[in-house]
Amino acid sequence: MKQYLRSLAMVVTWAAVAAGQLVPDQYVVELSEEPLGAAVRTKGKAALSDRHRTILSEQARAKSAIERSRGRVLASVDSLMNALIVNAPDAAALSAIHGVKAVYPVTLAHATATCRRIATRSTARPRRHPSTVVQHRGQPRQ
Repeated sequence: MKQYLRSLAMVVTWAAVAAGQLVPDQYVVELSEEPLGAAVRTKGKAALSDRHRTILSEQARAKSAIERSRGRVLASVDSLMNALIVNAPDAAALSAIHGVKAVYPVTLAHATATCRRIATRSTARPRRHPSTVVQHRGQPRQ
């Protein structure tokens, strides 16, 4: 029964996300260079600084092209995804910019009361290892 309820909660959560509202004129513009996290996994931390400079350079070129097409960059992401969050009147114009891999509309979704309850229950009390518990007088518990 618990498994059924958990599965039902997941289906309801994903349905709520899928039915989220589109935020008008806001897009996530994914760029063609692979993100920083992918580079660290494949090339190690030694290549991190050069890779970060490459990503920032690509984002700067895309940002200037977006601003020329009457768009405004709201934020940037480089670790998990190489992307810019953009406010622009035309998604087709964003897709035509050199170096743009994909354009996704921003969707607004609200957490349900069930999701909030699950999230607070899972983060309410962190468990401690028995060796880190200290008794009242400051002596470790045996």
